[in-house]
Parts: sequence; C-alpha cells; structure tokens
Amino acid sequence: MSEKSFNLAKIGLVSVSFRQLSCESVIEAAAGAGLHGIEWGGDIHVKPGELERAREVAALTRENGLSVTSYGSYYRLGTYGTAYAPLIDNVFQTADVLGAPAVRIWGYNKGSAAIDADTYRALVAEAKDVGKRARALGVKVAFECHGDTITDEYHAAQKFLCDVDCPEIMTYWQPNNQYDVAYNKEAANALRSKLVNVHVFNWPTPGTRDTLFSAVDLWRDYAEILAADGADPWWLLEFMPDDKPESLPKEADALRAFLSR
Repeated sequence: MSEKSFNLAKIGLVSVSFRQLSCESVIEAAAGAGLHGIEWGGDIHVKPGELERAREVAALTRENGLSVTSYGSYYRLGTYGTAYAPLIDNVFQTADVLGAPAVRIWGYNKGSAAIDADTYRALVAEAKDVGKRARALGVKVAFECHGDTITDEYHAAQKFLCDVDCPEIMTYWQPNNQYDVAYNKEAANALRSKLVNVHVFNWPTPGTRDTLFSAVDLWRDYAEILAADGADPWWLLEFMPDDKPESLPKEADALRAFLSR
C-alpha cells in the first residue's frame, strides 16, 4: 500500500477505558498522554439526562485543550417498544450539551442472523426516525460494530445501513477477533464510506489482550483502508491491555506510530 499521512490531531480516548476514574482523572490522563479528544461514556461518566454534569464535563474537557469527540451511549435500538422516542431524545439532549458531534448507539440485543423479518423492518423504521431526530441537532448517529447486535457482521451492517438510507446514520469500526485479518480488512473497506470513529485496541483472539505496539504494522494496514477516499475519523483508544491508566502513554505512542509511520 502507498504511504499515507493521517490526521494526528484526531487521536483520543474512550472514557469507558477507565470506568474506575473520575471525569477529571480521565481528562488528566488523556491530556498527559498527548491525546486530543475524549469520547464520553453514558454508563458512568455522563449519564443521559445529567445535563449539568454534561455541561461541567464539556467545559473541563475544553479547558484542558481537548475536544469531545462523541457521546458513547448505551441506547439499544429496538428494545424499548413504542417508548423509545423520549429515551433517544434524552441521549441527544445530553450529547448536545456535551457538544458531541456524534452519538454511538447499539443495534438491538440479538445478532444479525437471529433477527426475524418483522423485527428487522421495525429496526429499520426506528433507525430512520432516530436519524431524523439527530438531523434536528446536526449530529451523526453511529452503530457499534459489536457481537449480538444487528451490526455484528459487516455484510449485515452494510445491508442495514443501506436499508435505513439516512445520511445521519453511520457506523464505528473496530477489528473483530472472532474473524481473521482478511475478514477485518474486508470489513474496513466495506464500511469506510459510513465511518465516523474508530475504536483502537489490540485483542488478538477472544479473551486475550496485547499491547498496541505489537500490532502497529497491522493497524497501519487498517488505517490505510479506513482513511482512503478522504475519510477523517477520530482514532480512539479503547481499553488498555491491563486496564491501567499508567499504560495509556505507551498505547498513545503506538497510536501515533501507526498513524505517522
């Protein structure tokens, strides 16, 4: 592959990497590692509806020279019945106060192969409505590429995004260690046109973690694919190999290494 330069101003941290830390400590860790942004998680650090806390965290993030890259919500499409609208609106309102340009959501609570036709149609309809609601705030909505969701496999994710057909509905990308490298490269290529952010980590096989430095060459290949055609995602470190904040500077160095080599 040809050498390509990447946007080193768009490297950051997913706050759920350190659920045990306060927001203030997460900011300190990210800034200390030379990162430029934080995806704030909605499970602990900034819960939906905690607008004053969101306002405080947004201000503190900016004061420390960092951007809010996104709001990592735990909204699950298709799991709230007809009561979903106020829940997603609450998520969007919190993201708006944070100043997050993108909101991460999850696609249902079953894998793509286990979703029947009626449920699939309902998920498409809900996603279309969620996209319209996001449009009013000028934010993107992106699905987590995760097991036991409708976007657990890239062909299924492609089809779903195509059927939703909404410019506000996008995707994250991360390697799936249930599959081999060839599959993950195909997935990166297939989904890059709808890409918002990338979750970066090195989990070589299910249940194992390793340092990002041991996968720099592989991640450079992924980056070459993901950033083709002018794509400019945030590259967000998600989880440390040992869950320790002390490991963040080395992981950040590895992130810079594969983006600048």
